[in-house]
Amino acid sequence: MHWTDIYPYYLLLMGFFSFMLAILTLRYPRTPGRFYFASLLFLSFLLVTLTAAELYHSSYTVMLWLRNSQQIPIFLSAILLLALVRSYLGKPEKTTARIVIVLSLPVIVYFSLIITDHHHHVMRTWVDITQIGSLTEINVNPTFINLMFIAYYQFVAMSAVVVLLLNIRMFSEKLRRKFVFMFTGISIPVWLPALSMALPFKIPGTMSISYTLAGLFVFIAFFRYQIMSVWPIAKDRIFEQMSDGIVLSDSYNRIVDINPAGEKVLHLINPDKTTHSWIGEYLPSLLESYPSLINNYINNKDLADEIEIVEESKKTFYLVRFHPIRHSGKEEEAILTIFTDVTTKKMFENELLEKATTDYLTGLHNRRHFVDSFERFNIVKGRCNTKVALLLLDIDDFKIINDTYGHQTGDDVLVVFSERLRDFFSNGAAIGRIGGEEFAVCLIDKDDHEIITLARRFRDHLVNTPLHLKGHEALPVRVSIGMATAYKGSKTFEWMHKAADEALYKAKNSGKNQVIPYLEKETIHQ
Repeated sequence: MHWTDIYPYYLLLMGFFSFMLAILTLRYPRTPGRFYFASLLFLSFLLVTLTAAELYHSSYTVMLWLRNSQQIPIFLSAILLLALVRSYLGKPEKTTARIVIVLSLPVIVYFSLIITDHHHHVMRTWVDITQIGSLTEINVNPTFINLMFIAYYQFVAMSAVVVLLLNIRMFSEKLRRKFVFMFTGISIPVWLPALSMALPFKIPGTMSISYTLAGLFVFIAFFRYQIMSVWPIAKDRIFEQMSDGIVLSDSYNRIVDINPAGEKVLHLINPDKTTHSWIGEYLPSLLESYPSLINNYINNKDLADEIEIVEESKKTFYLVRFHPIRHSGKEEEAILTIFTDVTTKKMFENELLEKATTDYLTGLHNRRHFVDSFERFNIVKGRCNTKVALLLLDIDDFKIINDTYGHQTGDDVLVVFSERLRDFFSNGAAIGRIGGEEFAVCLIDKDDHEIITLARRFRDHLVNTPLHLKGHEALPVRVSIGMATAYKGSKTFEWMHKAADEALYKAKNSGKNQVIPYLEKETIHQ
């Protein structure tokens, strides 16, 4: 018995094997790529069955019909290979479905031309029957147009292999060993038919054998290593739904992957840029508004930096981290940029800081924060002959205002007085409320004459423009001011405060509404 006598039997056995694998795949819990893989196995079963039937029959008409029918599973299998790879890599399912539909359109045209070729002969110059042992199969001579469609099929099949190969570096070394079965299965339909052509003898049905073997290897990867149920979920579902913005750029600083949150951040940073896709954009140019970020990115610094984005008076804060991705200690292959929205945390911190440093009623510095600010301004940097001044201001007869108009009106007076103080001393180093109706102003880099002049102008400003409070007529307010000056670093805050307080005490005892400077020869009361 010649081996070709039982060859169709073994082909059918392989076909039913593919059919059983397809049934098992469909019974498997729903995972990305399951439908494409099951469809690929069903097409493999169909292709093997049609091939075996062609080898078994001797009728030219039946054999030609069977050969033509084989073109559908052959071409569609290449497309499904690409779809399977995309699902394996976690690409968007809707995009993959659209790609399958678009790539299938030329297949419809090809099949239409093949089954009507006996009328126009556009696809084949001649068709005859070849004897292989005891078997017979159709032998055709394709036209140039037919060769173009065959090249299209090979291009799609090769694309699946190339896409998988280009993305294999995304996996760790440990995982790569598990994906050998996947890569082997995807590549078999590409290299096995080409290898069979180099053999000294002809093996019929090579294409059907290649897709059966491909299905077997992918099936092992599917069930043995669970690759289709782990990676796409981690890549597609988790990556796409992360609240953190994720941007992956290659060694040329071009964006190669980005999630929706990352797109949102880049749009906030670049509101004038209109683009349908950020893929391929040069990342440093998108971050040019933040030089510190570019410095960390270019120098591959694994650091965290905070940025503030203002959009229509709304502030958003992001913590930005760059993580260089290296392989086996080599140079950077990519950089992972992570944008974490810390707006809520930042606003909470600012709120706590404001409560800790701001007077709750007037919005000015509280006593502690004012003292800290004064100490910072009083620091000497190098040789210094500039002065720092401390003004203590006390509203005259404030108790009478409280007793006459009530404490609410008294609070209103403090608020409006603070606004006047803030507006007048807008160039002051610091302004604070350090007591009930006592305020302080720190001025730097001014001589004594300028400081006295400013203080008197503010006193006169209050006299000439009474406070207008809701529900009351214009309310005249007077203020007494004590002043102390010293060269930066020569006196402590405690000394300056006692000196200014001594001068304020004299202003109160001199008829009020006075500006009195402290004179060095006076003795400060301890």
